[in-house]
Amino acid sequence: MSGKRLSLWALVLVVLFCPALLVLPGCLPERIDGTVDALSPVDYGIDNSSYEAMRATTPSHVEESIGTAISIDAEVVMPERASTAILNAEPMRFDLYAESVAAMLPQLEGLDLVTQASPDSRWRSMETAPLVVADSLWGGLSAGVDFLVYFEPNETFLKGLYETVSSEMPYVDSSVILAEGELAGFSADEAKGQVIALLKAAGIDDVASIKAYPLSVGVLHALRDRYVELFADGVEGPQFEEGGEFAQERKDFEALSKAVYDEADEMYVVHLQLEANGMPLAASSPGTRYNMSADVDTLGPCCLRAYVGRQGIRSVNLMGGYGAGTVYHDEYEALLPLDAAINALQQRYGAVAAATLSNVDRIALEYCPLVDGENETGIILVPAWIFRNGDDPDHAIRVSALTGEVI
Repeated sequence: MSGKRLSLWALVLVVLFCPALLVLPGCLPERIDGTVDALSPVDYGIDNSSYEAMRATTPSHVEESIGTAISIDAEVVMPERASTAILNAEPMRFDLYAESVAAMLPQLEGLDLVTQASPDSRWRSMETAPLVVADSLWGGLSAGVDFLVYFEPNETFLKGLYETVSSEMPYVDSSVILAEGELAGFSADEAKGQVIALLKAAGIDDVASIKAYPLSVGVLHALRDRYVELFADGVEGPQFEEGGEFAQERKDFEALSKAVYDEADEMYVVHLQLEANGMPLAASSPGTRYNMSADVDTLGPCCLRAYVGRQGIRSVNLMGGYGAGTVYHDEYEALLPLDAAINALQQRYGAVAAATLSNVDRIALEYCPLVDGENETGIILVPAWIFRNGDDPDHAIRVSALTGEVI
């Protein structure tokens, strides 16, 4: 809760590893109750003689049902250009830009930048990964080789705002609970501009997309009420009563439930999708939390979420900072068209008996990062069709646009 003083490194560990943990508990074993032979394949008449032809003949919206497991009512998003090449991923090396990034965040003034060694490196070229930290009791900056995390280092932001607005906020896109718009006297373009400037300071110029959602006083109070509704049961019991082990957590929760916000607390939540070699990087993690299996070796999302207030940038969480390296493999002549990808899902999930439907609201052709044991760096980027779960947009089903495999 907000009353506990967490170290920045503890916050970083939560940020890095919680998305993967969230996928696993809700993944149920697949159960086949029939055969897939009777399923009718879809055919959209897509011309994949070239990528330009495929893009021009792919429908912009599709509606399909795949057994009782998956319902598709989705917009289709394709980049202007795409490649059949599998790339060696390279880390974006935010640690090398920590000084420039810190200069963009006035709240870090007076905090020293300290270089540490992170024992967990997913990159084959690094036994340990360098990590630059500017830390305080309440927050600070943490710049790793492929992630960038910042929490405003004072009590103002952590008094309840962060927990309130983050409790149900998807990392990849807040359109499921918020609408784009403007705050009085503080434009969305201004908030986006601050995030873009920070990325330029971090050595990033290429951005696939960026959206800003206003958190007005009314929205903040609505999110506060939503937070209380979701977590009230989590602070019940003898251990939360006076004298109990977690009595302070109960007091913090009650204080948050009575929090009152004003115009000074208003801000935007900014979502930004990264790209590599002209193709967006997959923002959604593998799996859907419902019905679909997820590999524990899969990587998390590639995206940025920031909170930008009238005071400036208050929080940044940039995950999956993978850049385009050299070509690893390029033996495929063409990318798999969308209808073939949907048919691949039919073959795998068409006879799955699912208690909870996965509702796909967006399908995008993007680069999907995968762990690889043989390539130069340890991580590869594979072109894939990303079927996002609209009920849980941080997660998606991913189909290789080269082989048709669910990855």
